[in-house]
Amino acid sequence: MNAPDPPFATPNARTTVTVAKPSWVRPLSCFPVSEVWGELVASPSLVKNFLAPGQITVLFAPSAHFKSVFAIDFAMCAGTGHPFHGFKVRRVPVLYVAGEGHAGIRKRLRAWLLDRGYTDESEPPWVHVTTAPADLMSKPGELRATVAEVERFYGAPVGLVVIDTLAANFGAGDENHATDMQVAINNARNASPGAAVLLVHHVGHGQSERERGSYALVGAADIRIRATYDDVSKVVELEWLKLKDDERPEPLAFAWRKVALGWFDEEGEELTSVVLDRLNGPAPPRTPRAVGMGKNQETAMRALRTLLTAARKNLQERGDDPTKACILIDGWKADLARRGIDRRRFHELLNDLVERRLIVIDRVHVAPVEGVP
Repeated sequence: MNAPDPPFATPNARTTVTVAKPSWVRPLSCFPVSEVWGELVASPSLVKNFLAPGQITVLFAPSAHFKSVFAIDFAMCAGTGHPFHGFKVRRVPVLYVAGEGHAGIRKRLRAWLLDRGYTDESEPPWVHVTTAPADLMSKPGELRATVAEVERFYGAPVGLVVIDTLAANFGAGDENHATDMQVAINNARNASPGAAVLLVHHVGHGQSERERGSYALVGAADIRIRATYDDVSKVVELEWLKLKDDERPEPLAFAWRKVALGWFDEEGEELTSVVLDRLNGPAPPRTPRAVGMGKNQETAMRALRTLLTAARKNLQERGDDPTKACILIDGWKADLARRGIDRRRFHELLNDLVERRLIVIDRVHVAPVEGVP
């Protein structure tokens, strides 16, 4: 900060104020507001509305909803400069921190390359993938050292760090604890200062509308994107839930497609993986899915409708509006426990019914979707 040495004189002031400035204190970096009248010098996005330098993007979804496929897509587009489904991409070195599923990642990488016409003679992508998870809580130095190694390899700063998944790379901490979550986020960001960071994460227990764990993640994210797969229409939707300082775009729809890998298993069958193709227009409406429910799901839905019927009857007998009836999630959970459903399985059951779009959650209340048998 270019400031006059003491004594400091305030503009248009009649008096001069002398302020001690200890030599061992380093002032915070700042700028005078008058600078806003100059030209804005901003780093260009990696992928507009998705990834930007120095920002945290959280991509979250339930299990098997293609979140890691999207993460691979982002990483490979950034590492090659290939457009991301119609969005321009700025090429940068990428570090993909794979916390799990390394055999599957190799297949997805090969599928991405083959589908876009790359061969072993093409210029290699600027992407490195770890073969072991990071420990964001206890060993952030390992991640910083890995970034430094990748930067030496490519001779340029790492521009994108992908953490897939946050849970698998979290380390010995509690993602439900705000302090631990903030430490993990800060260590991911500080691994490569100025780089875009993509955190791949799971949905919350019984809360498919937000990420699992502490709300600190929601607050820290600059961009939040949810992936949702509808197994009836076979369509994957990307929906922005947060885009700091800008209007959220309309959701994007994708279809998945198998790609033969040219690799074969021990029985001679060719291995495959999947890639995603963007569809024109919005995703089709998602429909409730009651087919294939197990005994516990059926019991839970019957119990919920019974509780709702009783609540409506009570309101009507009191002269109140029966349509205002609502059921507490904890009350439903207790009722299911009396019906023999293990309390420890409740969140798993809840998530399944939410994914099937048979119930809707409103904070502490639950309701069945109208019109579902």
